[in-house]
Amino acid sequence: MSNIYDEIRKRALDIIDKDLFDRNMKIKARALTTEEAIGNPEADDFLLMKGKERLIQAELEGSVGQAFTDQYGDFDGSLKDILESDPSNNYRRSIFITSLNAALRHMGVKEGTIHCRDQEPAECAVQLGKHILSEYGIPKIKKETDFKSGHKASIDKEKCIECGLCRELCRWGAISEGYTVDSIECEGCVVCFHFCPENAINFPENTCGKWFISDTRFGPMVHAKLGVAEENSGKLVSLVRSESKKLAEQGSHDLIITDGAPGVGCPVIASIGGANVVLVVTEPTVSGAHDMERVLKLASHFSIPAMVCINKFDLNKDKAREIELITQEKNAVFIGQIPFNNLFTEAMVQGKNIIEYDPGSDAANTVKQIWDRVKISLFENPKQ
Repeated sequence: MSNIYDEIRKRALDIIDKDLFDRNMKIKARALTTEEAIGNPEADDFLLMKGKERLIQAELEGSVGQAFTDQYGDFDGSLKDILESDPSNNYRRSIFITSLNAALRHMGVKEGTIHCRDQEPAECAVQLGKHILSEYGIPKIKKETDFKSGHKASIDKEKCIECGLCRELCRWGAISEGYTVDSIECEGCVVCFHFCPENAINFPENTCGKWFISDTRFGPMVHAKLGVAEENSGKLVSLVRSESKKLAEQGSHDLIITDGAPGVGCPVIASIGGANVVLVVTEPTVSGAHDMERVLKLASHFSIPAMVCINKFDLNKDKAREIELITQEKNAVFIGQIPFNNLFTEAMVQGKNIIEYDPGSDAANTVKQIWDRVKISLFENPKQ
């Protein structure tokens, strides 16, 4: 986190007039009430009304800046003090950001430094939606289908005599005293269905999500969305991959990229089965190295060539080196490492990938080089 604020401080020092520091101009900051922050909008579900965050406001000779924070309080000090402070908690960070907003507003560099009020938030939402649609578009869903998997019990109240046997046998506690089934707690074990003396328990197939076929600006995509508290399954992953293969064959696409689930369970096995190669993207942490070894072992078990890439490697170079050595020991191919770079976050905020956002940057070139190595591995391991 400190790296981001160091970069912000560096850029601010380049932009802000030096006389603002020399004059030791005072900044005053305080937390606003909900009405002060957003007025009286029609909707009542804003986070400022219901959540823990507040708007904090800073003033610099009549110029105002604001920022969200969940740690708020008053402040009275100089702009120089703020820029030299350590933003080590959310209170200090909010003072840091809101004061910079006020300073940039004071200089005329920035205009939008305060939150919209009254009916403006609703108008802003409409404008934002139109902007996103016009600039980036959205995946156009061409097909939407229910995904059914497993079964959930339901009790027919007309047949049920409330003998209590189902409640006694249900080890999950999914059946209430009023003889209704909690669909989240029910594990679909079928015990109640088989032992009910009145055949009052039904066991319909469970609709646990949806899967989609969409068009995106990068080409067709098959994806899925699970319902609340529904678990991912190998069946769903296999379905998505099967539909992807059909789509690729129909459209003469020669490459399918599957974004696999973490871990080594059924969804991961379903993700890598029959693949040409597996690309493991890890990070230089203890858990990252551990999970990478498990996936490499799984890929080896299925005789699928594996490659490894380290994301944010420079946050822990010693651990990154250890991961590279493990990769070699496991007979996997180490194809590169990506440094931590704020450009990735900036690109994400703009709804773009790093190649679109800043194609000439070091970050984009690093990703391009890694992709070139992936393509070489694909060429060396054609599908049989």
